[in-house]
Amino acid sequence: MERSWGSSRLRLPAAGPLARLAAPWLLLLAGCGLVVGIAALLTEEPPLAEVSLAYLEGDPLPVHVIRGTLDDRFEPVRGNVIHQLPPGQGWWRIRVHGDVPAEARPQLQLLSARAAHALAWLAARPGEPGDGFGRRVTGTPSPRALVLALDSGVQDGDTVYLQVRSPPGNPMRVRVDPLAAVHQADLVHVGWRSAGLAGLVMLSVLALGMWGAVGEMRFGLLALALASQALYFAASGGEAHLWSATAWLSRDMRLVHLTGVLALLANIGFASRYLRLEARRPRVTLVLRVLATSAAVLAVAMLLAPRGWMIAATSALAALMILVVLSGAVVDGMRGRQAALFLLAGWVPMTLLLLGHLAELSGSWLGPPWMGHALPASCALSGLVVTVGLGGIVRTLRRERDDASHRASYDALTGALSRSAIEARLAHAVRSAHVSGSSLSVVFFDIDHFKRVNDQYGHLVGDECIRIVALRTRNRLRTYDLFGRWGGDEILVLLPDTPLDEAVGVAENLRSAVNSRALEIDGRMLAATVSLGVAQLAYGEQANELVRRADAALYASKQDGRDRVSISRWATLQDPSPSRGPTVVPAPAADRS
Repeated sequence: MERSWGSSRLRLPAAGPLARLAAPWLLLLAGCGLVVGIAALLTEEPPLAEVSLAYLEGDPLPVHVIRGTLDDRFEPVRGNVIHQLPPGQGWWRIRVHGDVPAEARPQLQLLSARAAHALAWLAARPGEPGDGFGRRVTGTPSPRALVLALDSGVQDGDTVYLQVRSPPGNPMRVRVDPLAAVHQADLVHVGWRSAGLAGLVMLSVLALGMWGAVGEMRFGLLALALASQALYFAASGGEAHLWSATAWLSRDMRLVHLTGVLALLANIGFASRYLRLEARRPRVTLVLRVLATSAAVLAVAMLLAPRGWMIAATSALAALMILVVLSGAVVDGMRGRQAALFLLAGWVPMTLLLLGHLAELSGSWLGPPWMGHALPASCALSGLVVTVGLGGIVRTLRRERDDASHRASYDALTGALSRSAIEARLAHAVRSAHVSGSSLSVVFFDIDHFKRVNDQYGHLVGDECIRIVALRTRNRLRTYDLFGRWGGDEILVLLPDTPLDEAVGVAENLRSAVNSRALEIDGRMLAATVSLGVAQLAYGEQANELVRRADAALYASKQDGRDRVSISRWATLQDPSPSRGPTVVPAPAADRS
């Protein structure tokens, strides 16, 4: 049984090389991040001294506060977190419990003091000489805190009064730590945040490039989601100050809040498109649109008239949207959809940290200090996982493109080049031959009495006849010869670097490949022959003229009795004059079968 040389198709593996290479590194990176996070939580150094807080709302005269006149009006606050939800000013009393010598260089830290302004006084100790005002404490901003230097040391019961002006949603943890620990924590914080922000920017550029390369909108939405995350973290963490074009974003917490809402909406939009929720779960999409619209309205209202409850409401809406998306991903993941599994792998760790961050903004909880740099790093890791998942889309698009290209370039029945493909190759070969001065010949042939085969045995047998003849003749050609189906049972063969005499020998070889033995089709033995025409490219000749001459030679073979080779030869191949033409004249209309 004769098998078609072009009927098999190369299949791409189910998992692309990018996924296979990235998977172990993703697992390693996720494991390292988990280990680092747990280690940071478990090994957090205890403070030099414990503190207790009390709050006085309003804006009384500083002299009355600093001298202790209003101490009985301060309301004790549980824990060591300053969280001033009502915008405006207020006074905080920080009482230190424990002695810390000056050699330890104690520093009072207000962690995550974004956009907060504080004036601090260390109250005078009982019996200490002076006017009772104590001394002013200078505050120095660091990448993660507002640091107040207590270089003279502190004693048990010392009191620091803070006049705080803070926007809503800005919780600040109060700690007393040595200067060396402050510097070390700053270095760790900057390193992790820099890595996270750089990862987000690089992944957004990569996704943008993939969008331009393959035209898939999900890559564009991913680029927007990652870039908006990077912008929010830069604005909320103060990195935006490093570039004058974005410095204004960090100066107003309302703008920081707006960038956070935009980042949230961009990520929800990407996840919805990535999971195809609109087509698969229209009700879920409707719920997400309602929640997103509400969050956008609250963000605008926050710009115009900020209220403390708006932060909590926006945080609740954000948590609901994330949980709705994840619930849809869980359902799709249980059904084996690869996109949902990648989204879950990337979003679940990020969501846990993000929910903690939203709780911080709403004032209901304040996480450990390392969350400030763990969240950007987890978002970068999430973007990497989802980008790898989107690689499956690229593989699918590549397969579809390759299949379409194969269908356009190759004949499905014979595996030969299609009419358009062989015409394009012929035009290129003609141009190359004229430039280089090399020989180019063509062989044009068809099956003798093919119409009779179709009429007598049917088109299925006729198609099998074409397939076998194409297989036998193609196997007699060289690897660099080109073989294309011109139409019906007509075949055109291009013979580069082949003069006419050699082309005639190739044509005779093709003829003998067909007539040497009968064709076995459905248990029948059918005798088959072909008629061939051969022509060599002449000086200045165009591709259509060359094919026309080969076709005329094929006609001549039909007239002379079929199963033979005829030649179309110019009087001179180097410089033909208009009066001289090929020696074979096209035959009159006749039976070409």
